[in-house]
Amino acid sequence: MKVTAIVSQNWLALFLIIVFITVGIATLEVISPPENSKFCFADSDCVCGRSAFTGECFYGNRNFVNASEQCPDFCAGIGGNLEIKCINSECKQVQKRKGEPLGETQFPPECSADADCGTGGCSGQICAAAEKAQGIITTCEYKPEYSCLKKTGCGCVSGKCEWKKTQEYLDCMKNFGK
Repeated sequence: MKVTAIVSQNWLALFLIIVFITVGIATLEVISPPENSKFCFADSDCVCGRSAFTGECFYGNRNFVNASEQCPDFCAGIGGNLEIKCINSECKQVQKRKGEPLGETQFPPECSADADCGTGGCSGQICAAAEKAQGIITTCEYKPEYSCLKKTGCGCVSGKCEWKKTQEYLDCMKNFGK
């Protein structure tokens, strides 16, 4: 009798665990895009297509966009006059400058001096405008290549906050295939 009760309790516990896991997984499928779905380091992080979460036309970080499913009029504009750029660490849709080559866009610089830039992210791996850097939230992981950031500095390069490409930094990054 005791053995039957223990086995029944174990099966009940196992059943409840499976139900909680299943409900948890189902809940994950209906979440909306995270707030950082438009966060970027560079223009190459930004793409346009359909949201990986909702299926609607969307532009943002490539990890949140199914770029193989395009929305031509939404992504490039009806006249092909729009493009997606990383501006102040956020993917934005901007108008192409008339008479300029594809990819050249006019927008105000985010910095004019190194002091205008700062670091953010859980591991200090983000270089962005100082007023935004502290508010940038990333996953808390430490990648080995982050050690190379000690060999450079976050500063203003051509009106954009970025990690300065010192020779010591570039040599270090080669060790990680970057």
